[in-house]
Amino acid sequence: MSNLIGNTKPYILLIGNAGVGKSSYVRKLANQGFSEFYTPTTGYVDTFIPGLYNFIELSGQEPANEYAENVLNRAQRIYLMVAKNSRASIENIPFWINKYRHLCINYSVLVNKSELECDFNYAQILHDTLQPFDNYVNIHYISCKNGDLFV
Repeated sequence: MSNLIGNTKPYILLIGNAGVGKSSYVRKLANQGFSEFYTPTTGYVDTFIPGLYNFIELSGQEPANEYAENVLNRAQRIYLMVAKNSRASIENIPFWINKYRHLCINYSVLVNKSELECDFNYAQILHDTLQPFDNYVNIHYISCKNGDLFV
């Protein structure tokens, strides 16, 4: 990962609930591997991955993130990350979409932890949650731990 000086790549805002894998996603794209240890992001983190994009990772444990307005004007794309095994992260999709709807940017929903089993019908909940937003949401299934990623 590099600093952002002289960098002209697009900015992608990476948002979602705490613990869904936003930091793991960026680490894996930067070829830093997967870590079993979770350290919550505080505020936001700017990361430039040479040859790819600039990622602005917004901490999910602070839904009223005070830093959000400072980084929104740089975002050209939004990746909304949820965890397949976290019903709460899926059910919070409307919160995140409505919070940043004024940006008029299409969302890519990244369903992380796709290799895990669930004790609820995540596919039906995801479908029902996204139905009102069908016109501007794309869904991609990923695994930061041991699978392919979407860029």
